[in-house]
Amino acid sequence: PKLKVDAALRRPFVDSRGRYNGKYYYNNLEVVRLHAFRSRLSWSLFVAVDQSGAFMHGPTHKQNLGDADFRSMALPYLLNANQVLKMGKGMIPYHHPAPWDQPYSHSSHCVPELGSTACHERGPLTPAT
Repeated sequence: PKLKVDAALRRPFVDSRGRYNGKYYYNNLEVVRLHAFRSRLSWSLFVAVDQSGAFMHGPTHKQNLGDADFRSMALPYLLNANQVLKMGKGMIPYHHPAPWDQPYSHSSHCVPELGSTACHERGPLTPAT
């Protein structure tokens, strides 16, 4: 069967060829109605990605997909844009120090200024160039 895809939800996460571009939502606060993520379609998408070997497994420096990548790319298949509220800066008192729509280089998964103890071997995350 042909999958229905919400183009507005998909656009920020794909390049001009329709491939995942490494961007994903930074979830400062996430309120979710789980019915979409408990659906048969969501499970099918999850299994397909898992069988492809694209998910992170074990200690990795973000060479593969994590939960935020998966949810960002699954949303256009599970929901319509009018079912997603993107909470902008100022709507809640906390926000990540990085823009939500920039892919990150994968030199490390620690942020020293947040007190991580695993930061000795590599530097902090930096925006990809």
